[in-house]
Amino acid sequence: MSDQVELSHSSNFEIDCLRVEKVFDACSTRLCLNFDFDPTEAVKTGESGTVPFEEIERIISCEGLDGAEVFGTITSRPGTPIADVQAIIKGHVRITVRTKLGGTIELIRRVKFHTRVLLFAPRPRSMFVCGEALIRCLGCVLHPIPGGGVIRCAVGTFVIIKTCGTVELRVPTLGVCPVPDECTVLADGNACEIFLDRQLTHFPPARDFFPPQERL
Repeated sequence: MSDQVELSHSSNFEIDCLRVEKVFDACSTRLCLNFDFDPTEAVKTGESGTVPFEEIERIISCEGLDGAEVFGTITSRPGTPIADVQAIIKGHVRITVRTKLGGTIELIRRVKFHTRVLLFAPRPRSMFVCGEALIRCLGCVLHPIPGGGVIRCAVGTFVIIKTCGTVELRVPTLGVCPVPDECTVLADGNACEIFLDRQLTHFPPARDFFPPQERL
């Protein structure tokens, strides 16, 4: 530690104590499940769009959406810092269908995955599960059932699962961040007010008024 302090002084660094979220361990995996989506209902968080099954002509596309969540629980194993991690991955897919009347409808539906892994977690009670996930929709089919039908989709996820905890670390820094440049404020006025404002709309240069003189 004394070497670090000496280095910081010679390099104009400061030694600060920062409260941060530290990743203690991590692993990556992939999961894949078949989901049956009811096109007539959108009841879960983040879902939208409905259409009667009998009005769907075909499925145009399906894609995974950004913003998937990774969370879960950590259970200690006696006599070892390795813990059982129950991870949950929640995300959404967008399914675009064409109706028999020629229109298109977007259906947003939620997907949920579960998995168990082993990760280093020295103090499970003060730690939490975090991570990142990418949702991939691999294909969908129309699947009739008595009284209607569902859209059956194969959905996969690439996921990074982490055990995290809040810690205080001593790190060399260059001080606090400087004040950033001023924001570009968008005017609330109409198009003519923006056009007539010399600060918002600059007069074009002379070359914009005349044809180019160079030969192509």
